[in-house]
Amino acid sequence: MSTPLIRSSVSQGIQLVLNLSTGSWANHTAVLAASAINNTLSTDVMLSSGGFSSGFPCGGQTTSRVDVYAGFYTPANVTSGRPLVLYDPFGFYGCPVPSPPVSRYNYTFHPGRSDVQTYLFGGYWISSGELEYSFQSFPSGWYTVVASDSWGQEAIGYFFASY
Repeated sequence: MSTPLIRSSVSQGIQLVLNLSTGSWANHTAVLAASAINNTLSTDVMLSSGGFSSGFPCGGQTTSRVDVYAGFYTPANVTSGRPLVLYDPFGFYGCPVPSPPVSRYNYTFHPGRSDVQTYLFGGYWISSGELEYSFQSFPSGWYTVVASDSWGQEAIGYFFASY
């Protein structure tokens, strides 16, 4: 099951878009989430941001991120949920050497172009003891996906996991 494109309102000439596609992988639900920031104007849009963490182990600055919540949330109550951990917090990741911190990041969005971030996940990590996590495939049920960007926009989509 897939949700259609979910669009946020247009802010400062850009619009955040979330597209979800679900499939099956090893008899479990797999989800591809793509968040895109689209320039809705016919001219360049130049914006700056104080930085926006990707929320994944290698960190890094990005223009948008995705969080997944177990259950069906709306914009009015999603803050009462807790995002699932989509990576092993104690896993080893070959991250590049981080660049020195920068207080402001500048972005240029060209007309007809999008800045796209894609995420593929088939479950989440749960604590199984002190400093240990184990992988859990998505149990059957509804899940909420929230894409957010550096400029305060959010787009919400849903998927139903079954196996």
